[in-house]
Amino acid sequence: MSSERRSYSGILHRKAKGSLELSESGFNFRPDSGGENGTIEIIPWNRTIKHQVSPASHSKSLLKILVAAAAASNSGGNNGSNSSFTFVFPSRSDLESARKEITCRLKNNNHHSV
Repeated sequence: MSSERRSYSGILHRKAKGSLELSESGFNFRPDSGGENGTIEIIPWNRTIKHQVSPASHSKSLLKILVAAAAASNSGGNNGSNSSFTFVFPSRSDLESARKEITCRLKNNNHHSV
């Protein structure tokens, strides 16, 4: 499961609608209207500190990713401090699927980087 590339469409990030892609090396967000250079966030798994999802009772299906400073610096993050990225999913089932996939990939990455 974790070696495949997985994409989620209809994702909202910083008021831009697009797709979130999970791959072997990390994940990226690509806005629908992005063109050739449309990827606005590329975050490697080894810089991902943790991820959180909104509770089921919350009106929106939110995914929050906490990223170490070095990975976030080219994406508008503050140098020297961690950054977070929030993604709004169109459905709870997509959010839960992404959460499980990210958990698996982070475990695999931590296992290989030791």
